[in-house]
Amino acid sequence: MTDTIDETAATPPEPGTAEREYLDKQVGDFVRRRVTELQKNRNEPGARGSRAVALLARLRRAADTEPGADASIWDATFKGAPEAPTSGSILEPTKAEWAIHIALTTYAVHQQSGTDNMHEAGARFATAVRRLEQGRATGDGDRSPVRRRFDALVTSSTLQELAVHLRGIVKQMRSESIAFDYGLLAQELYRFQVPRSIDRVRRDWARDYYASLSRSTDKADGSTDTTKEN
Repeated sequence: MTDTIDETAATPPEPGTAEREYLDKQVGDFVRRRVTELQKNRNEPGARGSRAVALLARLRRAADTEPGADASIWDATFKGAPEAPTSGSILEPTKAEWAIHIALTTYAVHQQSGTDNMHEAGARFATAVRRLEQGRATGDGDRSPVRRRFDALVTSSTLQELAVHLRGIVKQMRSESIAFDYGLLAQELYRFQVPRSIDRVRRDWARDYYASLSRSTDKADGSTDTTKEN
């Protein structure tokens, strides 16, 4: 660490679209590697398994902290992490650091005491929310507590507010062993911090949620395409 900070570089410009998408992919890949390694190691016998379980516990305890505040998880959240410019002061955590921190600490909450793996490659977050929400509506036109929590998450004004709702949802998913891809979630958390990308993230969540709703409705109705070519 240096003793001086170049204040002239305190507010770098927002990255362009191509650079932003490259950075959020790096963030997603980093989180996916970390979570995959934790899932593999936590069930291993001996020291390796013990270290993974202990790290998951430390990550859970750090869920309410800022990136970098807990030195006991630095190896998981900072070591080898991609670098990304920040829209604020360089004294504040970067977008990449926030996305990685929230994704990894939320995974630790999701995985707590579970025997099934809570990271599933390719499974979309909003699709997992729909799986959790199915059958929980309180009446015709009413929204279930799960859907109300999801709506609150989607309309969050800050990433920290989003993280609180996210942890509430994954605690419910944990009880039903519903998993999703934490690398994809990390990418969405990164984009959520970029003003020009927030609506894209919300739109993706809406599409994933209602696409799964349409599929489940078709199965329940038994409606399949029986059209045949003559």
